[in-house]
Amino acid sequence: MSGGPTLPESIQTIPEGLAFWAERTPDAPALLAVDGRLVTHADLQTAVAGVAGRLSKLGIGREERVALLLPGGAETAMTLLGIVQSAVAVPLNPAISAPELRRDLEALQPRLLVVESGSDGAAKAAASALGITTVTLTELLSEAAQSALQFAEAAAQPDDIAIILHSSGTTGTPKRIPRPHRTLVAGARAAGLCTALSREDVALLPAGLHTNAGLVNLCAALLHGGSCVVMRQFDPAAYPDWLEAYRPTWTVSNATELNLILQAADAVRREQIAGPKSRLRIIRAGAQPMTPGTSEEAEARLGALIFDGFGMSEASYITGGGPDPLQRRPGSCGPPLLGEIRILDEQGEDLPAREAGEVVIRGATLFPGYLDDPAANAAAFLPGGWFRTGDLGALNEDGHLYLRGRLNELINRGGEKIAPLEVDDVLLLHPAVTDAATFAVPDPRLGEDIVAAVVLAPGKTASPRELRAWMLDRLSPFKTPRRIWFVDALPRTGTGKVQRGVLTARFSSDQRRAH
Repeated sequence: MSGGPTLPESIQTIPEGLAFWAERTPDAPALLAVDGRLVTHADLQTAVAGVAGRLSKLGIGREERVALLLPGGAETAMTLLGIVQSAVAVPLNPAISAPELRRDLEALQPRLLVVESGSDGAAKAAASALGITTVTLTELLSEAAQSALQFAEAAAQPDDIAIILHSSGTTGTPKRIPRPHRTLVAGARAAGLCTALSREDVALLPAGLHTNAGLVNLCAALLHGGSCVVMRQFDPAAYPDWLEAYRPTWTVSNATELNLILQAADAVRREQIAGPKSRLRIIRAGAQPMTPGTSEEAEARLGALIFDGFGMSEASYITGGGPDPLQRRPGSCGPPLLGEIRILDEQGEDLPAREAGEVVIRGATLFPGYLDDPAANAAAFLPGGWFRTGDLGALNEDGHLYLRGRLNELINRGGEKIAPLEVDDVLLLHPAVTDAATFAVPDPRLGEDIVAAVVLAPGKTASPRELRAWMLDRLSPFKTPRRIWFVDALPRTGTGKVQRGVLTARFSSDQRRAH
């Protein structure tokens, strides 16, 4: 890590962190826009103060909410950071459906909705029906710049809510997750620990800013005094150009995105994705376990170290493998960073090393509880501040975490409990399979049975009989799906998580149509 100033431990809010670097390194780059425009730390401070001042002039107070329905990009980042100076930001998925948007706006009751310039008007209509004012991103930034407003109210406190995120909703209606400033700053510090960040680092963020991955890594880049390229969307074919143009030193991704990057390079017969000018050194993988072989191939072709990490919207950067190859453990997502992890059995008792159970956590990055949902909080929190993640995992003797899937995705096949992730991993070893996910379907005799959805690699063939034989050589018979369902693609959330519940519904519908 380079010399020079570092973020003091006393800083516990995002505005404090941004102001620190604006004062210490005002001319250093902070945001790199896709049009080539460079925003320095001083420029960023001026922009966010202007947005905060504009909101204050509109009478929007610190505990009131401002929703954003925007793609990625530097302008969205500046606006989001400006909102958290003076209010509570609620970034929404720009791909959200009209009914989902109305549901979220009705539940959150924001004072203002910021939309993209030239939007189709459906968002404005939904907001208007609820009495919510709408402004375009261009209008808000223009008004903030023209008025040269300075936000002068009382500074944000560490326990003030900065952001409200939404859970991925893979198992039901998304929960609303308030994140105080202190947890986001702690998440940025944890990211620095496992990624060895410094002022010279440049982050490439293809993740949307409505996700935990996009938000916490934006904070990590800026609060370590570095810079960030916030892409408007993920484009696997453009990845080599991004590495050449922006020369990032680190990025975040997942197995699905990395496979798409490799496939796009193969389509144009590009063996080495990172050119000689690339500075990429770290790829932090998350959202889903790395598929067998993907990590090794991507490391070789991108020229960067890939390590798995464990995080969630409720707690950023829970674990991380770090940049030291000697600290890596195959299949592990690393040790805890700024918190603690326990593995519990069904009775809530601690399990010994290498035995799988429910992963529970506590620490500086953990949120205080779901918004307006006492039942969810009662179910999620244990005495002592421990949070039930809903993940199935084990710790080794060194405290490294190995994830085994989601507890609520366990398949009860005639009394035998099956972790779908274990079956997925075996299928993904087959040379003809590029993606796969197993899921539960109702069965009159067994209660639940297991089905495998399989995506074949381009130009490859495999029969259900062949795939079953492959699995029977590597799995117990009760874990081997009797039915193989070939699909074009797996349904995933915006952060790459497989939606197994969607697969169950689609398979059942497909079977009804077939009969």
